Amino acid sequence: MEGRITYQPADFLEDELSAGFDLILECDIGIYDEALFRKLGVALNPGGKLVILDYQFKTEAVNRLVPAARTLLNSLANPDFAFETVDEIQAKLRAAGFESFSEARPIGNGLYFEC
Repeated sequence: MEGRITYQPADFLEDELSAGFDLILECDIGIYDEALFRKLGVALNPGGKLVILDYQFKTEAVNRLVPAARTLLNSLANPDFAFETVDEIQAKLRAAGFESFSEARPIGNGLYFEC
């Protein structure tokens, strides 16, 4: 895989991202913002995939697994914090221009889907 994987350190909320990626992995970021999804979509090649892996999706299984400490830290930054549902995230992705999604499925203590 040498020469095929690129690590690009950046403040993805503030910095411009390079284009030309076949795959972008968003893992335990916890930021589901339409503007960010648009930025990631522009960085992807046509037919490229955005993969989201996180345990913050609101599902019955995840509600039992989410550590209380993570919930506490999130609520300190935002007193109105609530975990978003997969449907809510997919609505933001659609608004940002993503069109198709794999079925969300559990992986480890989290939830995974591709778009």
